Amino acid sequence: MREIFREYAIQQGVVLKRVKNDHVRHTYKCLGDGCPWSVHGSHMIDRITIMIKTLVDEHECHRVYTNKEAKVNWIDSMFENPVKINLSVSVKVISDLLRENYKVSVDIQRLYKGMRSYNVFDFNEAMDEVRAINHTAKS
Repeated sequence: MREIFREYAIQQGVVLKRVKNDHVRHTYKCLGDGCPWSVHGSHMIDRITIMIKTLVDEHECHRVYTNKEAKVNWIDSMFENPVKINLSVSVKVISDLLRENYKVSVDIQRLYKGMRSYNVFDFNEAMDEVRAINHTAKS
């Protein structure tokens, strides 16, 4: 349920506080000044389905563009395929896409940290490619 509300907070541009967050119950409130938005939910007996029991779906706060919920793992999940296709994509492009598509501004250091995970050299994969080339050359 955390991932759901992380995505909601980023899309709506709000900052949410976890009031209760255990394995059974989840309660979130908006940290905006005087904002009445809140939600309370709990897991059903199957431990997969979540039932929203209370929802006040009115925001009276302003949008936040520097959202702390846009963490490295979230950024990686949003841009995994484009970056793997083009490893030379710059951090500035990713920053612009985040600002354009999600209306969130992320500091450059966090973007570099996310990009570092894609630039890892996979030795086993490279050796498989070398073996395949050698095998076709011998044939």
